[in-house]
Amino acid sequence: MTLILHEPHNHTQVLRDVQDILVEVDHYDNFQSLLLPSGPLIQFHDYESGVDLDISVNKILEIINSRLILAYAQLDRRFANLAIVLKMWNKSQFKDKMTRLNSYTLNLMLIAFM
Repeated sequence: MTLILHEPHNHTQVLRDVQDILVEVDHYDNFQSLLLPSGPLIQFHDYESGVDLDISVNKILEIINSRLILAYAQLDRRFANLAIVLKMWNKSQFKDKMTRLNSYTLNLMLIAFM
């Protein structure tokens, strides 16, 4: 997820404020603040659904990239299935988020392959 802010803000502070609010919700846990080359983000886990989530600020290009990947997944179900397998493999092989390929890079390689 990305928060779109139209005025200048300290992204790290905004994410801290969001985390403070989410900590009060009783089905999120395992909060981590990360400072990646692309900017800060918070990661956490929704233990009711079993989903890991990321929140960043003003990552509009990432929204556009996600729409591209969705279009490919809708064109061919095999793409979506292989993308999931690649993401799981990447995560299992490289535990540190800073050393593994991001999902978008994997998806672009998969598009080229297919």
